[in-house]
Amino acid sequence: MSQDIFAITPIEVIQDQRLKPNHIKVLIALLSFRGKNTNTIWPSRKKLSDRCNLPVTRISQTTSELVDLGWLIKEGKGGFSKSTRYQITVPNLVTVTKTVTVTETVTPRVTETVTPMPVTETVTRKELTKNITNRTKKGGKRFNPPTIDDVRAYCNDRKNSVNAQSFVDFYQSKGWYVGKNKMKCWQSAIRTWETRENERKNNQPMTLIRRAELAAQGIDADTGLSFGTGLEQLNRGLLNL
Repeated sequence: MSQDIFAITPIEVIQDQRLKPNHIKVLIALLSFRGKNTNTIWPSRKKLSDRCNLPVTRISQTTSELVDLGWLIKEGKGGFSKSTRYQITVPNLVTVTKTVTVTETVTPRVTETVTPMPVTETVTRKELTKNITNRTKKGGKRFNPPTIDDVRAYCNDRKNSVNAQSFVDFYQSKGWYVGKNKMKCWQSAIRTWETRENERKNNQPMTLIRRAELAAQGIDADTGLSFGTGLEQLNRGLLNL
């Protein structure tokens, strides 16, 4: 019956988050060769390979990495005639929580450069904050005056008779103000024009041209009845006398 092999492993092995699986395998294999009163051992790479089940070629690389991590001190390069001497060390693992205090010195008036497309302008931080606040209060939506084509397309969709050229010329001359307030929605202004034009048309007396058109169709402009219907009603009235 083969003798059981044990390795007394420092708790730092499982606390060191830098260690990878190969590091832990080789480190535990090295610890299994350690005596009670010494931390210096000299097993060959072949023995370490057999004990941790890693290729021999990986032993040198892994032990060198353990040296960089503070777990080993290596003496000699090892070889067929002489083994490398390993001194096992336990790094002092300290978890440090860094408290960083940043002190920033600023002048009372700080300027910074912002780039609103397509031009670059320099504004003060106070002015920049004021502009952002104003845009937030206004909902962040900026009014863009419409072109004549925009107005014409909107009027065509609504099938109204608003003249696009007259609308744009009128409000351009006023700086796109409605009364004392800056225009916010040009579509709403068009609907207002549309309503006024409809009211104006309804209040205008019937033109002579329209009366002639109705007469050509045999309709009385005042009563809305055809001439034949009017004569029939007149004859009935005479017969009843």
